[in-house]
Amino acid sequence: MAVFIAVDIKLLGSLSRDDLKKICGDNFPEWISFPVYEQVKWLNKQLNKLWPFVADAATLVIKESVEPLLEQYRPPGITKLKFSKLSLGNVAPKIEGIRVQSLKKGQITMDIDFRWGGDPSIILGVEAAMVASIPIQLKDLQVFTVIRVIFQLAEEIPCISAVVVALLAEPKPRIDYTLKAVGGSLTAIPGLSDMIDDTVNSIVTDMLQWPHRMVIPIGGIPVDTRTRGWVIRDLVEVLASPKRDDDHTAHTMMATRNRVFTLLNTRGGKAEVDADRIV
Repeated sequence: MAVFIAVDIKLLGSLSRDDLKKICGDNFPEWISFPVYEQVKWLNKQLNKLWPFVADAATLVIKESVEPLLEQYRPPGITKLKFSKLSLGNVAPKIEGIRVQSLKKGQITMDIDFRWGGDPSIILGVEAAMVASIPIQLKDLQVFTVIRVIFQLAEEIPCISAVVVALLAEPKPRIDYTLKAVGGSLTAIPGLSDMIDDTVNSIVTDMLQWPHRMVIPIGGIPVDTRTRGWVIRDLVEVLASPKRDDDHTAHTMMATRNRVFTLLNTRGGKAEVDADRIV
């Protein structure tokens, strides 16, 4: 009898929501839930063990990839912005769940519900005109986001030509932290706190938030590392990129926060949208 019950439970577990609705009809119990993300307690246990090694490797990758972005997005009035100290600490992130999808042939898409309230040590070296270097510490860092990881499959070993990483726009990535000046005051540079907040938000939105993404080639297999879709890039010289009102494919310009941007297509084309449609 117990064997038959176990078999029945296993069969029920394989049914989808639509299958159960067909069987139950109007009597379908609303309290039955089908989690979108699969829990991975085993992975969190392994991540805790591996974290010291992962943290060291990730620190190098973050420093090499983020420092150029800090310089690129450095706000006016700041002459230098870089890491003075960067350590991811001893507390591993927690993966609340994973959803695996096959959205496109030749790819495996994995969405990771990511949570991290760790104990990193992050200090930014900030320099401004007529002001000595001020170390700014990011404290109480918390990250809540869904990370999309796409494995681009290949016929050659290691059978993966690239890994694509991005943060999903929904739910909106949330990065919380507090800023503290080490041996000084945030008021030494007026508006410094807002400048750093804007820089962090701009990097996340323009470089990491889907459809923007990071492409990491693997195994030496040739792969297109360009971001797909539309991206916003700084103009080195505004006058070098004239805007013609009669040409709908001319660069669409917009000014915001005293900075001017142009909308370009990474496939080689130019923006074909009206300026008032850019938000």
